[in-house]
Amino acid sequence: MRKCEIEDCENPVFGKNRCKRHYPKTPIKKLTEKGLVKKEEKKKKTKELHKWFLELWDKRADKNGNVECFESGTLLSHTIFKHNSCCYSHYFPKSKYPQYALEEWNTEIVHPNEHAQWEANPEKCPKMYRKYKKLKEERD
Repeated sequence: MRKCEIEDCENPVFGKNRCKRHYPKTPIKKLTEKGLVKKEEKKKKTKELHKWFLELWDKRADKNGNVECFESGTLLSHTIFKHNSCCYSHYFPKSKYPQYALEEWNTEIVHPNEHAQWEANPEKCPKMYRKYKKLKEERD
């Protein structure tokens, strides 16, 4: 077994004739001023969106604080799902339609599995797909 090329180091070679301890580290890319501003803006928008999600949950919750999944009808416990952003699904994606990101009509509370299914193949979520087609007609 080859040893690290650094003097007095007995560790085995990891790469470039050096052990993991002496292996050259890749420098961390520094963000530009513009990049830092963009990162802060995104962070602020994400916090605002999450706060809005919690308010939406409270509006749609039953007397125990739970919400029924729009697609499957499964009862979603507030202790498990309320703070999980995967439960909030948009008909018109936030990335393409940022103007609709905070619109109640554009957002459904669904089980994370249903949200993943919606993202993968909307036609496999019949209730959401019907509503999406109706919303799309109204927007056209």
